[in-house]
Amino acid sequence: MAAIRSVEITFTGARGGTAPLTWGQRSVWRWVEWLGPDETSLNLPYVLPIPTTARQTSTASARPGEAASARSGEAAPVGPELADVAAALRVLVERHESLRTVFPDGPDGPQQHVVCGGRLTVAVRNAGTNPPDEFTADVAGELAGTPFRHGGELPLRCAVVVAAGRPYAVALAVSHLAADWAALHVVEAEWTRLLTGAEPGRTPGWQPLDQAAAEAAGPVADRGGTALAYWEAGLRVAPRSLFDVPTRTPEPDRYLRLGIDSPGIAAAAELLAARCRVSTTTVLAVACTTLLATLTGHERAAVRLVSANRREPPVRDMVGKLAQDALLVLDLTTPTTLAELLRHGHQRARAGYRNGQYDPAALDRIKSRIRYERGATVDLLVFFNDIRMGQPWSGLPAPPAADGRVFVDFSTPRAHAKAFFTVEYAPDRCLLYLLADTAYLSRVAAASLLTGVETLLVHGVDEDLPVHRISVVTGISPVHRPDGWIRVGPDWLNLDAVRAVLRTATGAEDVAVAVEPSTGPAGPASPARLTGYLPDLLKLPDAADLPEMSNRSDAADRPDLLKLSDAADRPHLLKPPDAADLPGVLKLPSVSNPPEAGEVPGLGDVDVRRVHAAVMAALRGRTDVRAPDHYVICAGPPEGYPPGDAPDRWRALPRVAEGDGRATTAIPDAEDGP
Repeated sequence: MAAIRSVEITFTGARGGTAPLTWGQRSVWRWVEWLGPDETSLNLPYVLPIPTTARQTSTASARPGEAASARSGEAAPVGPELADVAAALRVLVERHESLRTVFPDGPDGPQQHVVCGGRLTVAVRNAGTNPPDEFTADVAGELAGTPFRHGGELPLRCAVVVAAGRPYAVALAVSHLAADWAALHVVEAEWTRLLTGAEPGRTPGWQPLDQAAAEAAGPVADRGGTALAYWEAGLRVAPRSLFDVPTRTPEPDRYLRLGIDSPGIAAAAELLAARCRVSTTTVLAVACTTLLATLTGHERAAVRLVSANRREPPVRDMVGKLAQDALLVLDLTTPTTLAELLRHGHQRARAGYRNGQYDPAALDRIKSRIRYERGATVDLLVFFNDIRMGQPWSGLPAPPAADGRVFVDFSTPRAHAKAFFTVEYAPDRCLLYLLADTAYLSRVAAASLLTGVETLLVHGVDEDLPVHRISVVTGISPVHRPDGWIRVGPDWLNLDAVRAVLRTATGAEDVAVAVEPSTGPAGPASPARLTGYLPDLLKLPDAADLPEMSNRSDAADRPDLLKLSDAADRPHLLKPPDAADLPGVLKLPSVSNPPEAGEVPGLGDVDVRRVHAAVMAALRGRTDVRAPDHYVICAGPPEGYPPGDAPDRWRALPRVAEGDGRATTAIPDAEDGP
């Protein structure tokens, strides 16, 4: 798509300046770092239509470049000239500081730096004989397909598409650091006013520089603290992962995006939302979450919603990145019918949205602490995002029917989710997409989730479906877990894999793992605890002795983990703490010299801290295992102990040390992903 030519726009804004990143910008920057500088999935393609009016044109007055309809005397579009389009783009860039912001490194990490003046080059593309709408969308995708160099490049690329000799639309690519989808809708509304001669609106009074200052102290910062407390409470009761399932060989392009084009989903969602007095977003989010939890065998699910965070007047029309993840924890055990489930989900979603604005770095610290305390990867890679921006459906069928069409949208070798549901706008149907990690969800399973949403909602219009019948009605049954998989509290785990992790982490050949009655809090509302039995002759390895472990024995099957295994990428994830890093950690006593009863309080709880640190380093990134809730180090192994697991024989041995290993202030920063 070669450009006819280009236009250079010179802009001069009212203000420049430098500030820390806002919370919304930081939430994106974490993904930029995680995915790498060449990733383009965080670039937003967008099309700004150019408004036109119709005029009657005679053959004599038709311009050579105009369409044949105009030369024959039919109505021809009249709209802004290229100079008008360029002028409107200049005004947008001058008014909205985020569109002229770069993100250079500062002494404490990346910063936002608003450029006061500069130049923006705008390509001009000719649609030729191509359908102009499709051509413009392709140009926007092409612009978004090149990584932004955030340190010095403006976060905006533009191209004017010309059709029938006149400007037809503007294709944009915007870095997600500079805007979210709601911000682009603000830009589009202002754009239309600029090109139709109306006033663009009041001068923006709140910009990302102002937002950064507000997040540092005051009411906004206080609300951020409340949001973090909400997240911590939710993460303590949610399953550590919805994908604690056996993995499978993924497709060549590991991440597959399927969609369903369904008027029935839209019609049923409207009816159920009105009946239950909830939003259609709630209906769709609860349906998707419920079916994914059903498929993975969970009674409670944690999903990251995308919160626009535009409730307050100062930020409602700000062009910038305000959206962050909100936490929805959905309990499937209390509601008895679909209607009750939708109302419960609406309450929980509203609570999540109210607490969707916070410091991502502070949340990372909370997640790391909970990860260390729960002894498991905190896997939050399930998302739901409704990007319809309140646009209404119309012309929907009555009654709704389950006759949607499932299709493949695209596949890609890299992504940042295990399951990502997205609702996009179409005027007379629901467009629901699912990006699935095929190492966990097969193509058939992903398609069944989409058709299951349609079946569930359409059926729910005619009957207030009991929750326990959702699996039967939709045909979605829990995934098969082979022998050796058990459920402890809200989590599923593979006992054989847990034993293997203990052997790898500690160097002990003989270990035992058992589920035992809990003598105190052991995980979220867990009636039992996972106990690991180890001999006292442990060889806690250094980082170089800890092989990278994944759910599959073949590392090539988990390319996302291969990237993370490079110590240079994230060295803090690979090395368990040394004894010097954990105050009070002692060398494990030998069998021949066990401690006296009063020498090590609590039977040597300080000793097992390093054991737990080594185990946590070994299980990083895995969803099929978790660390024991309690470690027992015995004067053993049992005599004549054969390979295998015999907890009863370990329980009879003298105990050298035991404890949960969590009692430390030196928790490693070992988060498993943004």
